[in-house]
Amino acid sequence: MSLKDEAIDKNSVPCPTCGGVSPCRGCSDYAEDSGVYRKGDTLAVVLPVGADKDMGSSMLEIRGYDPTEWEESTLTVNDWDSQIAGGGRMTMHQTKITYRKVLKLEDTAIGQYMAWVETREKPEFTSLPTLPTLKGISSPKRILAIGDHQAPYVDKQLHELTCEMLSDIKVDGILYMGDGPDFDSISRHRKKQGTDFISTVQNGVDSMHTILGELKQASGAEENLYYLIGNHDVRIQTIITEKIPDLFGVKRANMPDEEPVLSIPHLLRLGELGFETVTDSKGDYPHGRVVLSEGNEEIPPLIASHGWIATKGAGNSARGSIQHLNASIIVGHTHRLALSHVTRWTETNQGQEPRVYSAVETGAMCDGEGLGYSKYPDWQPGFAVVDLHKNGDYDISLATKRGSSLKWGGMMWTRTAKGVRRT
Repeated sequence: MSLKDEAIDKNSVPCPTCGGVSPCRGCSDYAEDSGVYRKGDTLAVVLPVGADKDMGSSMLEIRGYDPTEWEESTLTVNDWDSQIAGGGRMTMHQTKITYRKVLKLEDTAIGQYMAWVETREKPEFTSLPTLPTLKGISSPKRILAIGDHQAPYVDKQLHELTCEMLSDIKVDGILYMGDGPDFDSISRHRKKQGTDFISTVQNGVDSMHTILGELKQASGAEENLYYLIGNHDVRIQTIITEKIPDLFGVKRANMPDEEPVLSIPHLLRLGELGFETVTDSKGDYPHGRVVLSEGNEEIPPLIASHGWIATKGAGNSARGSIQHLNASIIVGHTHRLALSHVTRWTETNQGQEPRVYSAVETGAMCDGEGLGYSKYPDWQPGFAVVDLHKNGDYDISLATKRGSSLKWGGMMWTRTAKGVRRT
């Protein structure tokens, strides 16, 4: 049984909806008392009736919890009809979010990698596994960092504009940031009934395979194609291990080197498309990452990960991911679009010297209406473009969709009745 950690204080202000005591029980016996409850490394946050899910982080802060130390695990929305004061009925909703403790950085593969970066001149660290790095780097090399299509719920106009942009500018590689298929039908998150966001696993797989193929064709890239596994991608292996564990990892007969049949690489046919699935010894998510640049004495390395922290406000999740790391980082996961920086002071032969670290969130390519999980979400459509230089330096820019236009690098692609116009 969960232990009540703290709850919202009660008072006697009348509820504007039902005329009862506020905070009332949601005008119905279906509602739960709002508050924050803790059991071990799990928090349950019950929001007030009608509150948006973004309030969850605020409630954690009010109760003394650092939102960057907790990640959203499950989200449940309960709906019911309730009588209004003075007569009539209305539909009420109440959101319950569970959070789990974020792994300590030193226990993750990224933390181990950064420990190696800090001391890479020491021979005892030379035996660490080699991390995936981009092939054939010349100067500059342009990489598209894009993800979170949540197929088949794709922003079709944004995808079309993106392909037009790629045809014009060309890139040398694609780093897919994860969460290709949405896999809503096998999710633990309960969607609101009656929405347009209901699909099958097959819908997501078919849609995402087509999207990757179109991105590759438009870009002209033949190498440096990577797919990071995200939390939506692992939904299929999660449900298999929970319901029918003996099917996990099953391969076709006498094909020991092939990907498991029920896996993202096999289902999306990533090998046929030329994409390498990024994993490491600890598994797919959240440990998979790509080293985009090893940096130099003045410039920190640049790594990419799907991301495991989701904090309110664009940029905060990426900054939270690198606050203890000696590297710049690019993450997806949050559906927010941001480029911000953190300065750390490092001891050198000349004394304390500042190093500027980049924190990037790559936005989302999915429908921005919330996908049935959230109402009026704080999401931003777009992606990132990374220019890598031979000396270890890098430039990062964001492509943003506003209205029917995609803007990047002083150029704009706009959808018109006659097609896409570039200006």
